[in-house]
Amino acid sequence: MKNHAIIGVLLLMICLQGCTEKKPQAAAKPEATVKPQAAAELPAGILIRQDEEGLVELRIENGAAELTYKLDRWEELHRISAFVTERFSGLEPGSGPFPVVGLSGRVKDACIAKIGDLDYLQYSDAEDFPVYGNLVMPAVIFLMEDGGVEWGLANVLSPGYAIYTESRVPFLKDIVSLSHEPDRGGIKSRDTIYATDKNGLRYDMKLLCGLSSFFLTGWRAEWPGRDDDEINFSNLLFMEDGSVVFALGLMDEWTDWNYAGYLGTFEIFLADNDPGGRRPGSISFELSLEFTNRDDCPGTNSGTYSISGDAGWALILWFESGEALLDGYGDPVERYFFYPSDLFVGEEAVG
Repeated sequence: MKNHAIIGVLLLMICLQGCTEKKPQAAAKPEATVKPQAAAELPAGILIRQDEEGLVELRIENGAAELTYKLDRWEELHRISAFVTERFSGLEPGSGPFPVVGLSGRVKDACIAKIGDLDYLQYSDAEDFPVYGNLVMPAVIFLMEDGGVEWGLANVLSPGYAIYTESRVPFLKDIVSLSHEPDRGGIKSRDTIYATDKNGLRYDMKLLCGLSSFFLTGWRAEWPGRDDDEINFSNLLFMEDGSVVFALGLMDEWTDWNYAGYLGTFEIFLADNDPGGRRPGSISFELSLEFTNRDDCPGTNSGTYSISGDAGWALILWFESGEALLDGYGDPVERYFFYPSDLFVGEEAVG
């Protein structure tokens, strides 16, 4: 009852929330990262991991990690000094080593690779700077001793600072290994890293890291209304117990709001080799109308979408089957673009 009351309060907060403005190796080899030293040459308790191009080196010792940039390789592959002169005059990239901070616990292992979809700095394949090649900042995926996964971006253009992790990756537990896998089409910027759990299920970190903020914020979508004073909106809140809150409505500066709130559950499928054959990134909603001040909302609003994220900047849904989620007018939406709202969801928010 307490949880239901909490969700009800959150639902009401969403419906009454004002507009917010926010302006995104082959599988058979368990370790595909380059090891510059054989394990026998390293003291006990120390691991060295490196991307296949030799741009970044990560040293793990007694659960702590530090990162070093190989600036000669950055220069050879990306003419990084010329890039910095053109875009960041006065910047002097440093080699490190820089400590990795923000980790929730002790690091067991790591894997490093360029994953274009996770490079939110947007330097990859830039048409206006083709001479610098495939300038993608490598992603560093950390396997923690507790079986969880965390990640960060090795940004050589942030010298002199500790390397901060982005976040712990949701949904993943009991992970036992990480492996780099090149894109099947041979496009380097589409390479990825897989995390494998104790049951043999494999998860594409390109998808999972994109959902890093899934539970950490409310998600809001807005469209222009019928006039400049009206806002057509929808909101989503996901709970770690599998429950979900969905709200929709219209806000007008000169009239009362009309809104509707749905409560229900969601189920998300993320494994690349799902036992049921379900496609990774598929999410299904089972929603029932909880309350409304309008008379045109159906009693249920349930359907299946494909989902992707942009590492905390956006959450995108594409309709697949069932009932499409509604907008503030009550119209079905086949492509939803959500951005983080200012309604924080967590223990601090609900007390």
